[in-house]
Amino acid sequence: MHYLEQHLERLTAPNVISDLHSFFTCNISEAMKKETLDPWPSMVLLMKMKRRFGYKYGNKSLIESCEDRPVKVIKTIRTRVSWLKPLLNSLQDLKVIHLLRDPRATIPSGIKQGWFSINASKELCDYVKEDLHYGEQLQNHYPERLVVYARMYSHNQISTDTFLPS
Repeated sequence: MHYLEQHLERLTAPNVISDLHSFFTCNISEAMKKETLDPWPSMVLLMKMKRRFGYKYGNKSLIESCEDRPVKVIKTIRTRVSWLKPLLNSLQDLKVIHLLRDPRATIPSGIKQGWFSINASKELCDYVKEDLHYGEQLQNHYPERLVVYARMYSHNQISTDTFLPS
Protein backbone atom coordinates (compact mmCIF):
# COMPACT_ATOMS: atom_id res chain seq x y z
CA MET A 1 0.00 0.00 0.00
CA HIS A 2 1.02 3.55 -0.65
CA TYR A 3 0.36 5.94 2.21
CA LEU A 4 0.01 9.66 1.55
CA GLU A 5 -1.01 12.17 4.17
CA GLN A 6 -2.18 15.68 3.38
CA HIS A 7 -3.87 18.34 5.51
CA LEU A 8 -6.57 19.88 3.32
CA GLU A 9 -8.37 22.27 5.61
CA ARG A 10 -7.07 25.42 3.92
CA LEU A 11 -7.35 24.32 0.30
CA THR A 12 -10.29 24.86 -2.04
CA ALA A 13 -12.44 22.04 -3.42
CA PRO A 14 -11.13 22.24 -7.03
CA ASN A 15 -7.53 22.14 -5.81
CA VAL A 16 -8.16 19.21 -3.47
CA ILE A 17 -10.01 17.23 -6.15
CA SER A 18 -7.27 17.87 -8.70
CA ASP A 19 -4.45 17.05 -6.29
CA LEU A 20 -6.06 13.84 -5.01
CA HIS A 21 -6.74 12.74 -8.59
CA SER A 22 -3.08 13.40 -9.42
CA PHE A 23 -1.90 11.32 -6.47
CA PHE A 24 -4.26 8.41 -7.25
CA THR A 25 -3.15 8.36 -10.89
CA CYS A 26 0.54 8.61 -9.89
CA ASN A 27 0.88 12.00 -11.55
CA ILE A 28 2.80 13.17 -8.49
CA SER A 29 5.14 15.59 -10.22
CA GLU A 30 2.22 17.59 -11.63
CA ALA A 31 0.49 17.75 -8.25
CA MET A 32 3.67 18.98 -6.62
CA LYS A 33 4.34 21.61 -9.30
CA LYS A 34 0.90 23.20 -9.10
CA GLU A 35 1.02 26.77 -7.91
CA THR A 36 -2.27 26.34 -6.06
CA LEU A 37 -0.88 23.67 -3.73
CA ASP A 38 0.79 25.13 -0.66
CA PRO A 39 4.46 24.09 -0.93
CA TRP A 40 4.82 23.36 2.79
CA PRO A 41 2.34 20.44 2.95
CA SER A 42 3.75 19.13 -0.34
CA MET A 43 7.25 19.02 1.06
CA VAL A 44 6.03 17.30 4.23
CA LEU A 45 4.17 14.80 2.07
CA LEU A 46 7.23 13.98 -0.04
CA MET A 47 9.48 13.73 3.01
CA LYS A 48 7.07 11.32 4.74
CA MET A 49 6.86 9.17 1.62
CA LYS A 50 10.64 9.03 1.26
CA ARG A 51 11.19 8.27 4.94
CA ARG A 52 8.44 5.67 5.11
CA PHE A 53 9.37 3.77 1.96
CA GLY A 54 13.09 4.54 1.70
CA TYR A 55 12.80 6.04 -1.79
CA LYS A 56 15.50 8.02 -3.50
CA TYR A 57 15.10 11.81 -3.49
CA GLY A 58 13.75 12.11 -7.02
CA ASN A 59 10.16 12.35 -8.21
CA LYS A 60 10.89 9.71 -10.84
CA SER A 61 11.41 6.96 -8.28
CA LEU A 62 8.27 8.04 -6.39
CA ILE A 63 6.20 7.88 -9.57
CA GLU A 64 7.63 4.50 -10.55
CA SER A 65 6.93 3.13 -7.11
CA CYS A 66 3.40 4.52 -7.16
CA GLU A 67 2.72 2.90 -10.53
CA ASP A 68 3.97 -0.46 -9.20
CA ARG A 69 1.51 -0.45 -6.29
CA PRO A 70 -1.89 -2.07 -6.95
CA VAL A 71 -3.48 -0.19 -4.03
CA LYS A 72 -2.96 3.45 -3.12
CA VAL A 73 -4.18 4.79 0.21
CA ILE A 74 -4.48 8.50 0.83
CA LYS A 75 -5.28 9.76 4.29
CA THR A 76 -6.63 13.29 4.28
CA ILE A 77 -7.82 15.48 7.10
CA ARG A 78 -10.96 17.59 6.80
CA THR A 79 -11.85 16.55 3.26
CA ARG A 80 -15.49 17.42 2.60
CA VAL A 81 -17.78 14.61 1.41
CA SER A 82 -19.16 16.90 -1.31
CA TRP A 83 -15.66 16.98 -2.83
CA LEU A 84 -15.69 13.20 -3.41
CA LYS A 85 -18.26 12.92 -6.21
CA PRO A 86 -15.93 14.05 -9.05
CA LEU A 87 -13.28 11.61 -7.81
CA LEU A 88 -15.75 8.72 -7.56
CA ASN A 89 -16.95 9.54 -11.10
CA SER A 90 -13.48 9.69 -12.65
CA LEU A 91 -11.66 6.96 -10.71
CA GLN A 92 -13.71 3.78 -11.13
CA ASP A 93 -11.58 1.75 -8.70
CA LEU A 94 -11.69 4.39 -5.95
CA LYS A 95 -13.08 3.31 -2.60
CA VAL A 96 -13.56 5.80 0.23
CA ILE A 97 -13.83 5.43 3.97
CA HIS A 98 -14.92 8.81 5.33
CA LEU A 99 -14.57 9.19 9.08
CA LEU A 100 -16.66 11.84 10.79
CA ARG A 101 -15.75 12.85 14.31
CA ASP A 102 -18.31 14.09 16.82
CA PRO A 103 -18.00 17.91 16.78
CA ARG A 104 -18.49 17.99 20.55
CA ALA A 105 -15.02 16.44 20.83
CA THR A 106 -13.52 18.36 17.92
CA ILE A 107 -14.55 21.84 19.12
CA PRO A 108 -12.76 21.87 22.51
CA SER A 109 -9.70 20.26 20.92
CA GLY A 110 -9.66 22.85 18.09
CA ILE A 111 -10.07 25.76 20.50
CA LYS A 112 -7.30 24.41 22.76
CA GLN A 113 -4.95 24.08 19.77
CA GLY A 114 -5.86 27.58 18.54
CA TRP A 115 -7.22 26.26 15.23
CA PHE A 116 -10.50 28.11 15.57
CA SER A 117 -12.48 30.27 17.97
CA ILE A 118 -15.57 29.47 20.01
CA ASN A 119 -17.61 31.27 17.33
CA ALA A 120 -16.53 28.68 14.75
CA SER A 121 -18.33 25.84 16.53
CA LYS A 122 -21.65 26.42 14.71
CA GLU A 123 -19.83 26.38 11.38
CA LEU A 124 -18.14 23.09 12.27
CA CYS A 125 -21.47 21.53 13.28
CA ASP A 126 -22.97 22.72 9.98
CA TYR A 127 -20.08 21.08 8.10
CA VAL A 128 -20.69 17.77 9.88
CA LYS A 129 -24.43 17.88 9.11
CA GLU A 130 -23.69 18.70 5.47
CA ASP A 131 -21.13 15.87 5.24
CA LEU A 132 -23.66 13.41 6.69
CA HIS A 133 -26.24 14.58 4.14
CA TYR A 134 -23.86 14.29 1.16
CA GLY A 135 -22.58 10.98 2.52
CA GLU A 136 -26.08 9.49 2.42
CA GLN A 137 -26.57 10.70 -1.16
CA LEU A 138 -23.21 9.34 -2.33
CA GLN A 139 -23.75 6.02 -0.55
CA ASN A 140 -26.95 5.58 -2.55
CA HIS A 141 -25.05 6.18 -5.81
CA TYR A 142 -21.88 4.28 -4.84
CA PRO A 143 -22.96 1.65 -2.29
CA GLU A 144 -19.91 -0.58 -2.83
CA ARG A 145 -17.39 2.27 -2.95
CA LEU A 146 -18.20 4.64 -0.08
CA VAL A 147 -18.48 4.09 3.65
CA VAL A 148 -19.27 7.04 5.91
CA TYR A 149 -18.38 6.17 9.46
CA ALA A 150 -19.61 8.59 12.11
CA ARG A 151 -18.07 8.05 15.52
CA MET A 152 -20.92 9.89 17.18
CA TYR A 153 -23.47 7.26 16.15
CA SER A 154 -21.57 4.01 16.36
CA HIS A 155 -18.81 2.35 18.31
CA ASN A 156 -18.47 -0.48 15.79
CA GLN A 157 -15.06 -0.99 14.27
CA ILE A 158 -14.65 -0.73 10.51
CA SER A 159 -13.57 -3.95 8.85
CA THR A 160 -11.46 -3.15 5.81
CA ASP A 161 -11.29 -6.86 4.92
CA THR A 162 -14.62 -6.67 3.11
CA PHE A 163 -13.96 -3.23 1.65
CA LEU A 164 -10.40 -3.35 0.29
CA PRO A 165 -8.95 -6.00 -2.04
CA SER A 166 -6.55 -8.47 -0.47
